[in-house]
Amino acid sequence: MVQASFPPSFIATILFITIGGLGIFQLADKVRFALGPSFWSLDAVCPADGSVKGGFACDGGTVARRSAYNISGAEQVRRLSSVTSCDFDHVAALSHGSLWPPTKPMLLPAPTGWSLEQFRRESFVERFKTWRWPLSTFLRDPWLTLVDQKGSVRSRAVEVSLEEYLQLRNVTGRNIFLFLRDESALKEGPERAELRHRFFETLELELPAMFRTALRIFAMDGLASGHGMHRHKEAFLASLAGRKLWWVAPPHESGMAGGRPSFPYKELTPEEGGWPCSWLLQEDLVPPGVLRCVQGPGEVMLLPADWWHMTCSLDEFNIAVGGQEA
Repeated sequence: MVQASFPPSFIATILFITIGGLGIFQLADKVRFALGPSFWSLDAVCPADGSVKGGFACDGGTVARRSAYNISGAEQVRRLSSVTSCDFDHVAALSHGSLWPPTKPMLLPAPTGWSLEQFRRESFVERFKTWRWPLSTFLRDPWLTLVDQKGSVRSRAVEVSLEEYLQLRNVTGRNIFLFLRDESALKEGPERAELRHRFFETLELELPAMFRTALRIFAMDGLASGHGMHRHKEAFLASLAGRKLWWVAPPHESGMAGGRPSFPYKELTPEEGGWPCSWLLQEDLVPPGVLRCVQGPGEVMLLPADWWHMTCSLDEFNIAVGGQEA
């Protein structure tokens, strides 16, 4: 056997290059974190205000935080997509007059006659391909917020087609969704208001209204996106495609944060409050007293007034329709 030998100068050179290389990698990671997503990668950090520090992360956390588990938020949700448990009461059938407004969280089947076939991804996108929709995200304060394609906050709506939105979600993995409210209080021109109203009328022709509400809503999002912790008047939401994980907690008065009531069970970080899927990444983030439930297609969620709630979508294509306020 021939044993190779190397002069001390060669070994010293190799050690110098190796140690220097490790230092370069560490420096590169710091530079990547400092420069932010617009320079380095779309899914490294997702601050809504354009800065890394103090912003909100929407794909599993900042580089520093995510290094603890070394996995993207979307991939973690994929691994947890088999979650099927539900802590809510199940109602076997819809009984008009006895469930609305709800007094406790409930899950019930959609009324007889509802067909979900036309809400499959291909058919739904094709039917509404000429419509354009405003992009939104969720911040701990001020909650529902308009954003552009990069997740940066905007004062005016940035609208995209359904196909453009799905491509955007596929590329960025960010917590950007489509959310429509059929209400007259929105500051927009009459043409836009009429278009939005006509969209809800089209949906109601295909899906007869379950309950009479003062406000009609429509939501569309993708894997690992959702609405952070908030509360409002009683609501129902019927899932037409995809599964959605809910966390809910009973009414509880608390201090005000930025003019909004803050979540009373613990002090939420901007990530916990604005990017709800982070609770899937670390179960210890979920405070005691919070109920969890997975809602599937063809199921309807009933939520009483002032109950705190947040959601995380478990599939690539999720659409839901519902209403708020009895």
